[in-house]
Amino acid sequence: MARLFDDGNSEYLEVAQAPATGLPLTLAAWVRTDDLATSQCALSIADSGTTNNFVEIWFQQSDDTARLTTSNSSGLAAAISTASLSANTWHHICGAAQSGNNYIWLDGGNKGSTSYNYAPASLNRTAIGRLCDSTPSLYWSGGIAEAAIWDVVLTDAEVAMLARGYSPLFVRPQNLVAYWPLIRDEDQDRVGGYDMAAYNTPSVAAHPPIIYSAQLHIPAPASIDLGGGQMTLMRGYWGP
Repeated sequence: MARLFDDGNSEYLEVAQAPATGLPLTLAAWVRTDDLATSQCALSIADSGTTNNFVEIWFQQSDDTARLTTSNSSGLAAAISTASLSANTWHHICGAAQSGNNYIWLDGGNKGSTSYNYAPASLNRTAIGRLCDSTPSLYWSGGIAEAAIWDVVLTDAEVAMLARGYSPLFVRPQNLVAYWPLIRDEDQDRVGGYDMAAYNTPSVAAHPPIIYSAQLHIPAPASIDLGGGQMTLMRGYWGP
């Protein structure tokens, strides 16, 4: 079960910590919006004490494109995908930022980039379902699952692997600093211990199909604790 958010009730998940406090970063999540008429943020890391000091992956309602935005007191820069989201459809959004460049991918491709970068500083809060700087906004409307953060910029091939449904556990695991599967309502980080608290009672919805084991040549452990007991990893995928 994925997490289901109602923007009208300002529902979100949040932890008063940041898995990484500066660039480079890659943020990724599976998302399913039920409202394309309002801009919405899937995953953000921000400075809770200031406005416009953050990294986020989100979509812009004017053209429904996915975006990776970095911002600081000097300005902001957004990488924009070359394709748009559809309502009530699961999409994979992945964005990366490093000094001098921002990147965004939608569904493993449709890549956009910008070389005009504003690097945030003093990041101390992480949220799923809203932008979490000192003036929170862009609340999500719909489902979010498999949110993850790396302290490197992933490659095109690695992002495409995530979009094919592979768990973030298989992609650059040595640099994976936070991973929230969002199965049911436990909101636990399975890598870094940055467990989220739920605000304003988000509910649950069907999870997108995700591969938690190797189908080809990637070794997998016998089981992984995803909450509520261990799940045995088979050659296949887990999903609704």
